[in-house]
Amino acid sequence: MTRPYTPAELLERILPHLDKRKMRVRATKDGKQVMARCPFHDDDEPSLSLTLRNGKLLAHCFACGSVYDRLLALVDKQPATARPIAPRRNRQQPATAQAQPLTLAALANAKRLDAEKLIAWHVRELPDGGIEIPYRNADGDLHTIQYRFTLEKVNGVARFKWRSGDTRILYGLWRLPEWGDADTLYLCEGTSDTWTLWHADLPALGIPNATTWKSEWWREVEGFERIVLIADADDAGAGLAQKLAETCPDSLRERVQVLQLPDGVKDANELWQQLDADAERFRAALASSHILAIWQLLKQLPDCQIARNESEADLPLLAPLSELLTSDAERELEYVPLLGVDGLIARGTITLLGAHPKAGKTTLLIHASREWLQQNLRVVYLSEDSRPVWRERVKRFPELNTLTLNAIPRAHPENWARAIREQEPDIVIVDTIRRFMPAKDENDSALVAAALAPFVDLTQHLPRTAIVLVHHTKKSLSSEGEITDIAGSHAFTAEADAILLLAPVKEQKRQRVLTPIAGRLWNLSPEPLVLELSEDASEYRVLGTAGEVLPESHAQSTREKILHALRVLGQATRTEIEEHLRASGEKIPERTIRDALLRLYEDGKVEREGKGTRAEPHVYRVANSGNLAIWQSLNTLPDCQNSALPETAANEPLSALPDLFANRTPLVWDLVDDWLQRASNPEDPFHLEPTELEAIRVMLAYAEARNFPPLTLTEYGYTIHGDMASWLTAAEQLAGTPAIALATRMLHALDASGTPHAPTHNTLLHNGDASRTPSQLSLEEA
Repeated sequence: MTRPYTPAELLERILPHLDKRKMRVRATKDGKQVMARCPFHDDDEPSLSLTLRNGKLLAHCFACGSVYDRLLALVDKQPATARPIAPRRNRQQPATAQAQPLTLAALANAKRLDAEKLIAWHVRELPDGGIEIPYRNADGDLHTIQYRFTLEKVNGVARFKWRSGDTRILYGLWRLPEWGDADTLYLCEGTSDTWTLWHADLPALGIPNATTWKSEWWREVEGFERIVLIADADDAGAGLAQKLAETCPDSLRERVQVLQLPDGVKDANELWQQLDADAERFRAALASSHILAIWQLLKQLPDCQIARNESEADLPLLAPLSELLTSDAERELEYVPLLGVDGLIARGTITLLGAHPKAGKTTLLIHASREWLQQNLRVVYLSEDSRPVWRERVKRFPELNTLTLNAIPRAHPENWARAIREQEPDIVIVDTIRRFMPAKDENDSALVAAALAPFVDLTQHLPRTAIVLVHHTKKSLSSEGEITDIAGSHAFTAEADAILLLAPVKEQKRQRVLTPIAGRLWNLSPEPLVLELSEDASEYRVLGTAGEVLPESHAQSTREKILHALRVLGQATRTEIEEHLRASGEKIPERTIRDALLRLYEDGKVEREGKGTRAEPHVYRVANSGNLAIWQSLNTLPDCQNSALPETAANEPLSALPDLFANRTPLVWDLVDDWLQRASNPEDPFHLEPTELEAIRVMLAYAEARNFPPLTLTEYGYTIHGDMASWLTAAEQLAGTPAIALATRMLHALDASGTPHAPTHNTLLHNGDASRTPSQLSLEEA
């Protein structure tokens, strides 16, 4: 098997097929090197390198990559083979494709564009054929002219030329003032794609070609919140995207994205034509295309691999749990406080904090860091914010000066993990995951898990370090917080030990709700907390739970809604309860209902039957085991003796009942009487007395007659919301306390406008022996 030509002979046979106008030839030790325009893509710059070295011909295009086989085909040569070589065509023979003078109408028709619009954008037809495309600067002045002579590639004829002496700029700069209100700007490869986006009313600038990009051009686009590159789906387009990634300033990295066209689509204009030049469909197709952050294309940031232990070969892969626990230092689970609250962030675990962009994640963590530093805890903060931003923060909060901060903007996750291991801090904050643990595709579980692996492994090496990872949420959040609110793959939440959601409070700019939505260390998720930033932004504090601070937005707790649903349904599975609530207009997440049912069961407020399997799910009903649920829900509440109660005379009788109560409308009284009967069971140590039972009946009758109005018992800090379920819940929770009589008197004193007033005289009911039942010792809204 022999080669038909030597490398030197092959080079000489390639040269006649190349454009000599910008060809550069220089001698080397082994022969020579040639730089020329590549014949396989549109480019006016010499990007093809042909080098004779060590007896070989090396051929490479900086846009197309390896082009050796294509060059062989160009001169009708095949790779070394034992078969005869076909005779070469005479290079002087005319090409199969004839060069026809290009007209504006032909160009517009081929690209399915409006010729009148092209004329309005200064495109004009040359007298001898061809198209003139002026490049104007941001002031509208002519800067560069590009000429186009053919639609397709034709041997011996250049498709594009530039006016001699002109320098390149982005195409379309003169239109920037038209897009002052736009958030997104597209960068396209070439003028045809730019015109296409303009036809769809999308702001776009054109990059002259795939091999021409200047770092200073970033200044032209930095005024937009989002910059999206639409490169051609070929090797040259990939090279252009890589060049933009390498030159993108740090200040723009989070704002620049790369749009990946649908499979089989070469460029934006081809997509436009496939969609019948329909602007609305075209915009929708772009909106649904896959997007990558520009920094994910950086060659120096390869796909993250699973971290490996340095001494992995010396470690057993499996061992009995008893041995592992014995070999570990015995430690109690320890939490680090978050704004003074324990139980949310534990040492040796990963906590994921999610929120919308600009929702206040960093502000919360800055104040948390101040708290930790004041306790002499060591904090490592990986931040995407610039040095000037941190300088201002330290001026305001000098204690932040002792933080350990990242010295460079990005590195491989394994390198970050290695540096943190050397520090052995108490707390690590990664703000954000996208910056410091990037996955090439956030929706790919395998890629996300691999990206997070170095920090997941870090918890094994640093068992006393709490790791907080900051991530974004989806645009629309569920009403009460769900794991599915976290953006990207479920691997983000699967790798975390606890998940917190931060969301703003409507009409309260300085308040946020911090919702614990899942945690391996929590049997039930803690209650959401309301946080408030002081007016001067110097303090972040916890106001209380959402149920305490935001009563209007928590008008009826989930548990109350579920109890009401069970009273209506009699008994039901979780799925049936969920369907009933949905039919009632209550969109409560399945996980929230599941947690609430578990709480109600543990508190004794509901009973359940069944195995809890898919084939035999639990069936729930309101509890019938005496009134245990009432006392269990009150055991930890404050002593009523500490409340400022109005004085009363013992055994003061109730006033005579109005006539309307003699024949009142039934209020599911069968259910009420069943519960009252169970609550008066003498075998229950906390059973209700007959007078207490009658007081509850009277209160409910008054409430029913007044259409269950809202009522606030100020003395007890208890609010009854305006519906039947709230009054039934209040009857359970207030049973056996003076609050029942007070509520009755307030209902009786309703004025004509329907506003309840507290009575002016003492109305408290007492047990017959003037003593208090255990339920009277504590009282609080559930």
